Amino acid sequence: MRRRPTKWEDLEAAGVLEEDVFGSPKPHPNVVLNLFLEQKMEFVLLFAAYRAGLGGHSASALANDKHGAALPSIILVSITHGTRTMRRVAVFAAHRITYIGGL
Repeated sequence: MRRRPTKWEDLEAAGVLEEDVFGSPKPHPNVVLNLFLEQKMEFVLLFAAYRAGLGGHSASALANDKHGAALPSIILVSITHGTRTMRRVAVFAAHRITYIGGL
């Protein structure tokens, strides 16, 4: 059995990054989001939903429970709110860079 590192210097770079850790075929995003919920890792839900969006999954796909992975409505509301906030911040930053010349 491999020991867990106890110092920063003992950590090794992962050989597999991001969604590739799941292999192929990739699971439906709701399965991954539910995994984070079950593990009490709510802090990563917004980023995971954002990554699902980058992968071509719409908000309606995340609300879809056909894959046996229905998310609680409070989580979907939180994801929607967080996504809007991130988009608003990105638009604000792009506007400042374009028209004012910096952040």
